[in-house]
Amino acid sequence: MTVKERLGRIKEEFAGAASSKDRLEVVLGYGERSRQARREEFSEEDKVPGCASDAYLKASLRKGGVLLETYASSLVIAGYAAILTEALQGSTPREILNARRDVEAFIKSTGLDVSLVPSRTNSFSRLYAFIEQKVEKMIAGP
Repeated sequence: MTVKERLGRIKEEFAGAASSKDRLEVVLGYGERSRQARREEFSEEDKVPGCASDAYLKASLRKGGVLLETYASSLVIAGYAAILTEALQGSTPREILNARRDVEAFIKSTGLDVSLVPSRTNSFSRLYAFIEQKVEKMIAGP
């Protein structure tokens, strides 16, 4: 399944979310169901810059696909990270780097570009940008 197809499947969960509160409930549901790593497993270089709460992300390559591990101290940010993980997990580095347009369309079509929680504005985009940075480093090598 492609990143675009996975995002489409996730988008369906937002279809009935007419208000910001409804969209927030969907995001919080993802956060509650997320399988986060422990904070102790991350270093400062894994910290996502610009997030209102502590958010950490690691990306590694396994069998040609990217494996994402996340931790967030906020349930909203954990939800955003879980959505991105579900959409991107197992994709090749090139697929992730080529998914920017699909991710941006997803953000707009689900209403995630409208602040659900004022202090979390742009956090979804910042998480994706950080994933892109990690993947670019992965491609460039040591």
